[in-house]
This record gives sequence, structure tokens and C-alpha cells, in this order.
Amino acid sequence: MPYNAQTGIYTSALPDAPLPPNLDTISIYDFLFGPVFKPVGPGAVQRNQREDSVWLIDSVTGKTLTYEQAHQRTLDIAKGFKKRGLEEGNTVVIFSPNEVDYATGVWATFRLGGIVSCANPSYTAGELAYQLSMVHKYHPVKLVLASPESLADTLEACKKGGLLESNVILIREAYASSSDNIKNLARKFPTLDDIAREGRVGVPFVQFGTTGLPKAVEIPHRCLIANVLQSTVHWSKRPFTRYDAKTKKGDVIAGILPFFHIYGLVVVLHISVYNNTPVCVIPKFGLESFLGSTQKYKITSLYVVPPIMILLAKNDTTKKFDLSSVRIYMAGAAPLTIEIFQLFSRKFPKVRAGQGYGATESCTIITKLDVAGGSPGHSAGLVFPSIAVKIVSPEGKNLPPGGVGELWSRSPSNAIGYLANEKATKETWDEEGFLHTGDECYIDDSGHMFVVDRIKELIKGFLLDHPLVNDCAVIGIPDDYTGEKPKAFVALPPTEQVKLAKDPNLADEYIASIKKVVADNKDQVQAFGRSGFLAFDPENCEW
Repeated sequence: MPYNAQTGIYTSALPDAPLPPNLDTISIYDFLFGPVFKPVGPGAVQRNQREDSVWLIDSVTGKTLTYEQAHQRTLDIAKGFKKRGLEEGNTVVIFSPNEVDYATGVWATFRLGGIVSCANPSYTAGELAYQLSMVHKYHPVKLVLASPESLADTLEACKKGGLLESNVILIREAYASSSDNIKNLARKFPTLDDIAREGRVGVPFVQFGTTGLPKAVEIPHRCLIANVLQSTVHWSKRPFTRYDAKTKKGDVIAGILPFFHIYGLVVVLHISVYNNTPVCVIPKFGLESFLGSTQKYKITSLYVVPPIMILLAKNDTTKKFDLSSVRIYMAGAAPLTIEIFQLFSRKFPKVRAGQGYGATESCTIITKLDVAGGSPGHSAGLVFPSIAVKIVSPEGKNLPPGGVGELWSRSPSNAIGYLANEKATKETWDEEGFLHTGDECYIDDSGHMFVVDRIKELIKGFLLDHPLVNDCAVIGIPDDYTGEKPKAFVALPPTEQVKLAKDPNLADEYIASIKKVVADNKDQVQAFGRSGFLAFDPENCEW
């Protein structure tokens, strides 16, 4: 693990990712579809692009798009966008679950020098209106791509934001199973298929957070390109990776993570297609439909979030499906404990699991954990190629291995700041280019990074290992003595819920048994972070 005691900087043991000489000016569209970048140096990984390589699979229809077809579709949509007035510097807002044309809509916008702003499809009309108004003030919103199911909210948001209905395009037609109201409303608006047919006769992302009123992060093309190349070096050059944990020919990535989130947009979509790994695009998570897609399309790599991992480990529905194709599981967007890893691994012993750490402001990955190499499961991983990190004390002192402080990260993938928020930008990015993450961490002698302030996740990991716990949530509640203590809400398995309904007196027995799990691991909990008593409220527990 390279560590410079004089500068206090930790770096990757892997070679730096070679970056294009025109990194500051090349667009993502040109990076994907233009002349193939040929890197040189120790970190060089040559891209073997084939026109017939499958890039995208629609899990609903089974339709596929090869590299060549995706390129042509992108060009057709771009021509249609241009006919509708999209110009360089204009914004296209996408308000939709994952779709194959989510990707081509993004790339078509970049083809014209436009800006993409992805909106959470679960937003209310008011939340979407806030995003539309904020972006429109600085980067005029010209088009809004919406799903038929979100069309009513889209129109209401456009009205509140001062945009015309003619700005709205449907990302696809309404499903046959959709309600008559949705179908009737959708018929009044053009789809991307219509736009593509019309097309045939340095600009940043503005990426938002996922909850509450959004704060916009400006992400230039170079950031995404850099993280794609950093990831390519990581997957190809790491000496500690077992063969069965590498991405290889025949792999299919599960495109279940929402593309409006930076993890889904960069890691799942762009890193995959750049390396010619097909993405099976899944619009919405449902356990049986997700497992069905995994079986049908022989998905090999699951890039998901911890709740899905827990559900797969706990739910017997998985036994109805052939999941033998799955080799790799990568978690992100939330932390995992070693207990959750072990729970998953006991059920799926042949699947190699890992996790990563990153942020929207870093354009995704800062560290990544490779469990196949015997790394500690509760680690957030090793520093990514071409990234420098520091652990800084509250007094501003750089800390050596083992020292606990705030993680600072400098990377060619770092965003440039927050839209129209100079104060927050200066507080988050310093003059040396380091992103101040706000997370309390330490790095051990082997180079593995650990996020310290995650006591609630540790307790959750212990609870999930109990046979009476189907799912749980742990929150912090005010405490006069310690400042905060954890409180758990537990969901029993369906069979135990039936027993409890017949005999409410079982509640005390269940609670005592579950509380014992944390009591038995008290030393680990206290050593990991702030000590506190685990309080259960049986009246408010989700039984």
C-alpha cells in the first residue's frame, strides 16, 4: 500500500489509468463512438470494440441493441432532438425508470453538446418542478423525457416550472397493462421512436441527489471518462483477483440500479458498455421479475444495493429460479458489514462479493473491495487507480495508517462543484483539488479503508444473521447520557408473523432472543464505534 509519510497521501498499488490527451474537451459520445482511444503505459488496457457486440438488453421485451445499433439509434434521436430545437448548452431532463432508450437519450444529448439532468422517477410533481426550475435558471431546459406512468406528474411540474407541454417526449409507449387514463394521456405525446423517425427523414452533467430537495453537482464529461478508465485498469490489472471474479466474455450485467443515480449511470451503464459487457436493463425491482430476468438472460454480475443483497439471502423465492450464472456481486450506495457478507455467502458460496465507496461529487468510485482476494469484508476497499486520498484530523493534520479522520480524495473524476452554490463548493473542494467527503475513516497498514461512524450498520448486520429477523432498520434516537443510542425495528419472517398473530405472548420471547444477538457481540459493537444500549419498542416494531 503506497503511503507517503511526508505528504500524508495514500495512493493505489495499481498503475495510473492512462487518460486521453484531449480529456478536457472530448465528450462522452465521442469517447464511446468516436475513434478508439489507444492508451499507452503500464496501466494501458486496449479496448476491443466490435460493431456486433451486444450493449443493451431490454428485460421486458428481450430486444437487444448492439454497439452499431446503439450508435445509429443515438444518431437518429440526436437528429430528432435538433429538429425540436435542442442546441448546445440546453438541458434534457430525464424523468423515467431504467429503459434501453435512457442510454441512447443521454448519448444523443451529448452528441449535440447538450446537458443531461437525471430526475428520480419517484419524485412528486413538486419535487420535479424544483429540479426543472433550478436547472432551467442556469442551463435552459429544452426537453423532458418521461415515462408514460410519470406523464401526469411531468405535465404538472412543467406547468409549475413555466415549461410548455410541447417540451415533453415519452421515452416509450404505454404498456398494454397500463390504465386507460395513462394510455389516453400518452397518445397525445410523441415517443422517442417518433423522434428517431423524424431524425432519419465539454458540457457537464447536472446530477442531483436522491432524497429531499436536490442539490445539483456539475460533472464534466472528463469525470465520467476518467472513472470508466480507472475502473478498466482496476478490473484488468489487479494482481489479487481470482479468475472467477474477473469480468470476462459472456458476462451480462444486471441493470437494476436506477440510471438517475450516479452509481447506476457510471458503474452499471458506462463502465459496462465501454468494456463490451451487455447490460440487461430492468425498469423496476420486483423480486420474482428480477430473478426471472437473471435466469432468462443468464446474468452473471449483480451490481445492486444492500437491501437487495439481504432479500436474496433471506428469501426462499430464490430457490424457484436457476441463478447458477451469477458469479459476481458488487454492493454500493450504502455500507455492508461482514455479517451481511457472510449471510449472503452461506447461501451463495460460489458468488464472489465485494463493495465500493464513492459519491456523486467524486463521479462514483474512490475505493473498491475485492473479497475474492481475501480482503476484510467490512472494509470499503483499496484506493482506486489515479486517486490520491488523505485522512485528515479535525485540526487539519494528515494522519498515518490507523489514524481516524475525514477522508479527502483527489481524482481526475472529481466533479467541479455545486451548481450556483459557490459557498458549498469552496467548503467541499479545496484549492489542491481534494474533495472533502465528510466521512470519518481510517486506512490500515494493508491499505484497506474503513468508514468508522457506521455503528447502526454493524448492529443491523448482527440482527440480520438471526433466524427470526427477515429485515430490519436501525436508527439513532436522542439520549441524554450518550447523545444518541440505536433503536431497531424488526420484521419477522412470514411464518413467525402467523405464529405471533395467534399468540401475542410470543413477542417477549422473540425480543429477548433477538436482543441477545447484540448482547453477545457487545465487545465488537463498542470497539467499532460509540457504545449504546440497543432499545426495542415492541409497540412500534414492524411485526
